[in-house]
Amino acid sequence: MSNNYNTKFPSTFDGLAKLITYLRSEDGCKWDQNRTISDEKKYLLEEYYELVDAVNLKDIKAIKEELGDVMTSMIFYITIISEAYSIDFSSIFSFQIDKLINRHPHVFDNKKELSLKEIESNWHNRKRLEKSSKTHESILGQISTEHPALSLSQLIQNRAAQVGFDWIEIDGVIDKIGEEVKEVNNVSNVSELESELGDLLFALINFIRWKQLDAETVLRKANEKFFKRFVFMENAAKILGKDLSEYSQIEQEEFWNQAKSEIN
Repeated sequence: MSNNYNTKFPSTFDGLAKLITYLRSEDGCKWDQNRTISDEKKYLLEEYYELVDAVNLKDIKAIKEELGDVMTSMIFYITIISEAYSIDFSSIFSFQIDKLINRHPHVFDNKKELSLKEIESNWHNRKRLEKSSKTHESILGQISTEHPALSLSQLIQNRAAQVGFDWIEIDGVIDKIGEEVKEVNNVSNVSELESELGDLLFALINFIRWKQLDAETVLRKANEKFFKRFVFMENAAKILGKDLSEYSQIEQEEFWNQAKSEIN
């Protein structure tokens, strides 16, 4: 689709921002005019996960499209918030630029070689100092609870580890998982089961963190693998002329083993 409004809305970030401002104006679109902060939060999350899917599939065309959708949703979000709270659009960028410069003292203040671990530690220390003058006293208070539960658990554990609250060796992490499994097997009611399963999940996420992996990505890949294998089972059953549900558990297990051999 060609852009017939290149002069008014050039193919740049500013051009997209101007287009969204126009769509929100009286001469624009009623639907865009009525979009709210709550709407945009939902749209932004939807577009983000569609981008993640495109990246996982390594689909360049889809990545390009989804990046544009994420950017569009983000600009809508900024525009709506700016209107609601009289925030100057440019002040958002100036604030972010100042923040990034402040968090890179090894680049902009004292030019010195640091290890990746030192750079990350300095980043979090600077961030903590920035937040300390605000409402948060705990380093955990700086974490948004809007994160998905797996990501939130890993963020909490990472922050606690920054001040030394962590296992000394991974053996302690593994032992903790075994301990939580035993506690799950010894519960006496649903409330205890829910609590102990939560502790077990938290311990498993800590193991993933120790292995320097991302819990959300690990589970997402497991979901994707199961999805593909299950579809393989359904298709294999259909080739033989029956629905998967018509086969016995032993026969379904055979389909599953075929799927595992085909899909890693």
